[in-house]
Amino acid sequence: MRLGTIDRLYQSNDYAATLTALPTLLLDARVTAETASDADRPAAYALLARSRHLTGNLLIQLRAGDLAQIALTEALDAAQRAGDRVVGATVIQGMCWLLMRQGRLAEATELAISTADQIEPQFRRAAPAELSAWGWLLMGAAAAYARDNQPDTAAEVVDAAHAAAVRIGERRPESGHLMMVGGFDTHRVQMQRAENAAVADDPDRVLDLARLVPPGPTPVGSSWQRHRLDVAWAYAQQRRYPEATSTLVELREYAPAWLRQQRYARDIVQSITERRRRAMSAELADLASLVGCTT
Repeated sequence: MRLGTIDRLYQSNDYAATLTALPTLLLDARVTAETASDADRPAAYALLARSRHLTGNLLIQLRAGDLAQIALTEALDAAQRAGDRVVGATVIQGMCWLLMRQGRLAEATELAISTADQIEPQFRRAAPAELSAWGWLLMGAAAAYARDNQPDTAAEVVDAAHAAAVRIGERRPESGHLMMVGGFDTHRVQMQRAENAAVADDPDRVLDLARLVPPGPTPVGSSWQRHRLDVAWAYAQQRRYPEATSTLVELREYAPAWLRQQRYARDIVQSITERRRRAMSAELADLASLVGCTT
């Protein structure tokens, strides 16, 4: 099975099928890279890097942090062997995500910003893939800054990423690298603004910002899914429990395997069940069972 096919399985939240397919892909990619001719070696190692990066992302979703760290470290080594700065930057963005999951916020921001500084593109000549890789790093930094109680810095970083997203929109995307860095656009930036507002405990602003986000998933589905959790949280904070529950049910129908792994979803459902004044609906009971919260 080719990398693009497996990536689509991952983006569609079919983690079981992705986990089953990855070992063969990783073995084939490694053998290809190690036996490639000099001319073919950079592309072969880039493929290996992307395969290992996808593995690391999946392991992060499954909360296997130690294994994810190994996969991402090996992915970065392959990207360096390929001499591919774009793929290398996307791998580092995955490392920043892992650091943030581990609560190592200062390390996440330092890694994201230092890497972004190293690859900062010249907007007039940069390819969309370069702008996307830079933008994703800034999004990772913004998320960590927001959680580290630095909202002003987070807002500044998001503004810089917005400029890259606007520039991408002005140019026709290339075919290369889009699996790894696709989905970065002005809507993704808007989702990050909403996420920062949620971190700042501002449900009104979350919902105001969410009105400017398209109603369906972007090419990178997990970003939209995470955004819809922010929307559900905002509704719950406003005690609009039917709207919060409906948003969560939408996610359950679209991405049950992903939702099951989200502690954020569990916290939202827990807050609804604890505050409700009426008997628990069947939908809410199903959600509570899925995310593993007590009732």
